[in-house]
Amino acid sequence: MLRKLESCLKKVAYPISDRLRDISMVIIVLIVLLVVADVCARRLFNSPIRGTNELTSLAFSLMTFLPLAWCAFMGSHVEVDIAVKKLPKTPRLVIEAAIMFITTGMLGMMSWRLFVYGTILQAANVKSSLLSIILYPFLYIAALGSLMVALAFFIRFIGTLSTLVEGRR
Repeated sequence: MLRKLESCLKKVAYPISDRLRDISMVIIVLIVLLVVADVCARRLFNSPIRGTNELTSLAFSLMTFLPLAWCAFMGSHVEVDIAVKKLPKTPRLVIEAAIMFITTGMLGMMSWRLFVYGTILQAANVKSSLLSIILYPFLYIAALGSLMVALAFFIRFIGTLSTLVEGRR
């Protein structure tokens, strides 16, 4: 039952996280091109591109949040498990499940608060200082990225639970 739920959730969540990762890679390329163009314009024409710092800062927020779920699915996030690795299988799985459950909750709350903050900025019509870019979409995208990471950890939590249940049979 748990394996089936894990599989169904993965079929939905993984392709979305994969597309979000692809979007973040395009953003990285655009940042590089913008910075190179800015440096060239500064050196050759003594006229930097207006708003480069603002655009790169906003783009970095997207580049940070979008690929996180993909990293969680691939298991390429940072883990500190020196003490846990030395435990027997069952206690190790219990601790890993607890950590994944807590992580899911924290990321879910972070996503919720980012969304709430985005609605506040949207209601106040807050814009960036130099280019007057509306800021709330960036918070909504960060909330989506956080929600996807929470879902990835929830799926891993279900997988760990199913391993625990199967081991006790």
